[in-house]
Amino acid sequence: MVQDARLIEAVNLHKASGWTKVAEHVGGGVTRLQCHHRWSNHLKPLQQGLKRGGDWTEAEVCYYKLLHNSYNNLIPSSVSSAA
Repeated sequence: MVQDARLIEAVNLHKASGWTKVAEHVGGGVTRLQCHHRWSNHLKPLQQGLKRGGDWTEAEVCYYKLLHNSYNNLIPSSVSSAA
């Protein structure tokens, strides 16, 4: 997507200046909030090597289990048994 490429370029150039500057670089009437959401929810995870859908790597599964076990102990038994 052309706008995604422009957004990635804009973030690399202007992120320190704020999302308004990023949106101006992208153009096309895109708002700073739209840029922020697109970057945070879709493009940044891809840049970090995370993916949506598909098979998880063994490292991702281990990390998930670690987090699940850590947070599951914080949930009261009355809440976890109701789920």
